[in-house]
Amino acid sequence: MNHYRPEIDGLRALAVTLVVLFHLSLSSFGSGGYIGVDVFFVISGYLISGHLRKDLANGLRGIAEFYRRRVIRIFPALFATYLACCVAELVFKFAVQLAGFQHALLSSIFFGSNFYLWETKGYFDFRERANPLIHTWSLSIEEQFYIVLPLLLYLFRNRPARVQIAWLAGLTLASLIAAQWFVSVDARTSFCLVPLRAWELLAGSLLSYASIDRARWPRWLTELAAIGGVAMILTSAAGLNAQSPFPGFAALPAVVGSMLVLAATDGNAPLVRSALALPPIRFVGKISYSLYLWHWPVIVYARYVTPIGTPGEKLGLIAVAVAAATISWWLVEQPFRTRGKSLSAPLVLTAGGVAMLAMAGFALALPVWHRALRTSDPRAEAMIAANTDPSRYFRSGRCFLESEQLARGFAPECLHLDAARPNVLVLGDSHAAMLWWGLSQRFENVHFLQATASSCEPLNHYDTASCAALMNQLLDRYLPAHKVAAVVVSAYWQPRDAARLPPVIARLRRSTPRVVVFGPNPSFLLPFPEVAAQALVSGRADTIKRFEADDAADNDRALARATMAAGARYVSLRSILCPRDCRMFASDGLPILYDYDHLSPSGSILVASALPHDLFSAGAPVATPRDRPVR
Repeated sequence: MNHYRPEIDGLRALAVTLVVLFHLSLSSFGSGGYIGVDVFFVISGYLISGHLRKDLANGLRGIAEFYRRRVIRIFPALFATYLACCVAELVFKFAVQLAGFQHALLSSIFFGSNFYLWETKGYFDFRERANPLIHTWSLSIEEQFYIVLPLLLYLFRNRPARVQIAWLAGLTLASLIAAQWFVSVDARTSFCLVPLRAWELLAGSLLSYASIDRARWPRWLTELAAIGGVAMILTSAAGLNAQSPFPGFAALPAVVGSMLVLAATDGNAPLVRSALALPPIRFVGKISYSLYLWHWPVIVYARYVTPIGTPGEKLGLIAVAVAAATISWWLVEQPFRTRGKSLSAPLVLTAGGVAMLAMAGFALALPVWHRALRTSDPRAEAMIAANTDPSRYFRSGRCFLESEQLARGFAPECLHLDAARPNVLVLGDSHAAMLWWGLSQRFENVHFLQATASSCEPLNHYDTASCAALMNQLLDRYLPAHKVAAVVVSAYWQPRDAARLPPVIARLRRSTPRVVVFGPNPSFLLPFPEVAAQALVSGRADTIKRFEADDAADNDRALARATMAAGARYVSLRSILCPRDCRMFASDGLPILYDYDHLSPSGSILVASALPHDLFSAGAPVATPRDRPVR
């Protein structure tokens, strides 16, 4: 690229807007807004490969110059974000929580956030909502990619253009095919690792190289291609969600759409080019890097100040993020880019390495800073530290499957019948898995089978083909062939699910005489152990109520009516936990929730102990919904 193209800033603005909408769950485009990162990957590959072609004319010195520019471009705003997050952690978090942040920060400093994401539960896992640096995985992908790309292009710098394009096309295709294969085997690997995301960056590189001798297209064709490209991006964002098999072929519309916009607006397609170059849109594109960095920490830490639930509150949060990004762009990004032009590559690269080590040292010293600046409350620290990892109690990886494990199926013991006791199947997502432990302890004369999977609700309406195949196999093949005494159904119920539940109950009752549906339990905007600890330290009686999520009482009643009308039994968890004021602590003093809305092992036992002993027998009474607030 030899000239500034304002429409590319417009495309950046579209990409970052989609990401922000996704993180705030705003608008119909928010469900798949994470594809904004894929748009960024294409833009990055396109622009940087163009710059590299010029740099490589100077040989290895050109590569050093490339890395000099990357440090000046990436480091200042990124390290300012790191420092702000460290301060926020010291203000809002307890000492026992710092270890998780330190791990995330160190991973990000050394551009390994994607590996951190791969080792944990992944980008879409609700447990990562409190990680203010989870979004830096994409920067790690890019920086790892740009370690390899300059060397690769350097090796082929003297080859004919068609050979270079052929190599880039071959690598792009190989990466795409591998990504699609891994989506069906291990989606988290496909999402997180560079070889399986490289095709998106390589697609931009390929476009940059292929455009060397590209003939001008007719105006009508470029306009159509540009409009089609924007439409592909928006349609992809609206059509995908957190459960979609991604990236692989599902990312193709966003990637191809971005390529079409970049290619068609290069001196042509005046309608789309002018729209993307409008000053307000272009300005968002200019601050898009800082906005991407700052918006997620703003969202994470804002929850500690005030609940963020309504659209108006979310729009206010966007305004705060834009303001922070503007300040970062004006006071950090621009000065460093302007003054950094005169600095040599060895000096910049050395300064970058020193900054990384210094930031790592500061991260490791956070507990010391915390002890110096804050008075620790041992009771609050113990409450959070005692919060138990649920994997054992969920039987994760065996009877509770993550999305990438669905194709493998359940371990044999999960669905093995016991000839000596009545068999009851626990069916649903993680909100069913959380019940298994308590039910097994309470009803020792019952054998509980378990078939639960992450984000896989038994509602005849599935977000992924693997979830549909798993549930259909259970309902249409397993249950008719294996007679069980009852089926327990639970899930993360949405208001629309009251209408979807009766057909599933009818389907289940063809195979079993009794179906018991468990309703929603109280949920919170922050992990409940943190809420409880904050309430303990602050002494404010309204802290727990203040962080409660939207009241589910209406949904509870609607689900109860639908369940009982379909001939099944309904257990209102809200009525068990909230007969008057909600009981949020078990007899051992630990919170009954281990995160935002899942029962802890103690909470699971507490709920099960309140159930009638003959729940799975004919005529047993059940809890009925009542509307009781959390206090």
